[in-house]
Amino acid sequence: MSLLVTVDELKSYMSMSGQGNSAQTEKMEAALYWAQAALWAHSDYCELDDVTDELHDSSPVLIPKQLPIISVTSLYYDDVLLDSGDDYYVYDTYIRVPSISTIGTPQIVSINYSGGVSRDDVEDPIDTSTIGYKYTIQAQMTIKRLAEWALSKNMDYQQNSKDDIEVLNMIYSHMPKVIRI
Repeated sequence: MSLLVTVDELKSYMSMSGQGNSAQTEKMEAALYWAQAALWAHSDYCELDDVTDELHDSSPVLIPKQLPIISVTSLYYDDVLLDSGDDYYVYDTYIRVPSISTIGTPQIVSINYSGGVSRDDVEDPIDTSTIGYKYTIQAQMTIKRLAEWALSKNMDYQQNSKDDIEVLNMIYSHMPKVIRI
């Protein structure tokens, strides 16, 4: 798993000048890995990946597992390829398929798509037209906040239950649409 926030970006966020020593850098990197894992575990967002043949029960609204949705390459309803733009509409966190009937025998919908957040969305040149861009920025901010919090508590990255509420609140404050209930 590649880090969505670098140690240098965390140092800049925390207003830490200079390079510091290797022990401090290792501690910050461990905090970043913990923070990124916490974000993935407690939200519906995850690292950018291509997904093939993800199955869903027939419904006019489909919520894929890998969010945000970057692109949909194909969507099959009852083994029939639907036409993008006419038969279904792709949004950041769901796919609307008005042509799906929920009356009668349930059918299976199969989706091939690309989803998740990627560091590439924030590297130069920045393409702010991509769906993933704003979610990548939100994910990075959340990771920075979580890592800073973990470092301030001098924790060993074994989250205990009394910390769960605080961690969830930090994630929810930056990514409210995707928190898992």
